[in-house]
Amino acid sequence: MTNPRADLELKRKVFHAGSGVAAIAAVFIFGPVATAWGLLFLLITGIALLKLMRKRGLAALEWCCRHLERPENMEKAPGKSALLYALGCLLTIVLFRDINVIAGSIAILAFGDPAAYAACNFCDLKKFSGARSYGAFAAGTLVGFAAASFFVRPAAAFAASFAAMGADALFSKRTGWLDDNLVIPVAAGTMLYFIKVFGF
Repeated sequence: MTNPRADLELKRKVFHAGSGVAAIAAVFIFGPVATAWGLLFLLITGIALLKLMRKRGLAALEWCCRHLERPENMEKAPGKSALLYALGCLLTIVLFRDINVIAGSIAILAFGDPAAYAACNFCDLKKFSGARSYGAFAAGTLVGFAAASFFVRPAAAFAASFAAMGADALFSKRTGWLDDNLVIPVAAGTMLYFIKVFGF
């Protein structure tokens, strides 16, 4: 028997990874500035459409939310995760500007975060920091490192992925007041920026 919640989370993580790949491709094809404007347009349009959906109903958008949004978010904040994901990518582009730093940071968000979630929720692992486990931290770090290595040096990729998963465990999962879609790319980008500036 299939697990509806597990199926939903699988679809969410596939969408999560695909969105990151699309954002990285846009940065390389259109450049950081054009991509930032595009993400800003998506954010504004998305907020407007979600408000309209709640007032009048939009069949296509409601279908997407039913298939990608967690049930507990459907009433209070449908589409919140997607909007925060776009905001996280936008912040990464605005803050760091360097195309490889941007791509590496978004790659860690796109692949490291789903890997950590999968390890935490589908494996029986000893937990720390609330919802995270040691295995989840390791899985997220290693997968994020592998993804970021396509854009930055392996040592820098590992340091950035480690910092991102650590910041996620510390700020997102323990406090609950910061979203991982914001914490992970900004923490990764900050580490990559300092490595670049100080030449480590």
